[in-house]
Amino acid sequence: MTDNVEAFWSWFDELRKDRSYRQVELAAGLSNGAISGRRNTELTPTADMCVTLAPVLGVPTVEVLTRAGFPVVNAPPDTTDPTLAELWALAQRLSPADRVVAVRVLRGLIS
Repeated sequence: MTDNVEAFWSWFDELRKDRSYRQVELAAGLSNGAISGRRNTELTPTADMCVTLAPVLGVPTVEVLTRAGFPVVNAPPDTTDPTLAELWALAQRLSPADRVVAVRVLRGLIS
């Protein structure tokens, strides 16, 4: 196991406390064996898993992503809300012109 992978899973184990992998998977809406499958194959979680694990672990999504080795550029304000984290991540991938359209759509939803 690489140092980064081992460090991630050690950190994860500290945060999950007395909960089993299955209990964490259920709370995060992950399939049975999703966590042990990644761990046993010496892999960190996928980005999607990081987003769903953050609120279960009670830490900001950006922290989980960073510890799992994902580069986080222009990180959003600390949040444990996976929907806001995903919204931010998706906005980062839009072209400048598409961001203008997305902002207009969002403004329409809240007005």
